[in-house]
Order: sequence, then structure tokens, then C-alpha cells
Amino acid sequence: MPGLDPRRFSAFPERVQQEAGMDFIKALVPGSILTFVVCAVLGAGHSKGGWLNIQPYYVQDHRFYWSWVMFAIATGLAWMLYIITPK
Repeated sequence: MPGLDPRRFSAFPERVQQEAGMDFIKALVPGSILTFVVCAVLGAGHSKGGWLNIQPYYVQDHRFYWSWVMFAIATGLAWMLYIITPK
């Protein structure tokens, strides 16, 4: 039909897709910080965190605890919070 823009009726307009991508990049920082803090607390007690599978990593004689499962969950949570926050 003339005069109808198909992009107008898209479920995810291009602007929303671009903002969601930037929101994901921004969510990496709080996701990393949350993961680092939670893993440090649980790892200090020599806990594996169950299904979180917290592992010690060594970088130049420094030990820190990390969980990729926790990182994915924390980043996803932060991403959703960024997406639902009004701009």
C-alpha cells in the first residue's frame, strides 16, 4: 500500500536495535564487577558455588576467582536493566 512504511511496523525498529547493542556493551562493566565481587567472597571460603563453578585463576602470581556462568548471568541481568530504563 502506498504511504505505509514497513519499518514502522517492525517489532524492533533499527534505533531500538542499535540502542540494545550499546546497552549490551555498557552492561559488561557492571556484570564484570558483580561477578568479581561475588566470586571473591565465595572463593575466599574455598566454595565452588555449586553450578556457578567458581575457579581460581592465576595471572602473574596473583590469584583471583572467576565464574563464566556468573558473568553471563550478571551481564544479562545488567543488560535487561539497561534496556528497560527509559532513555
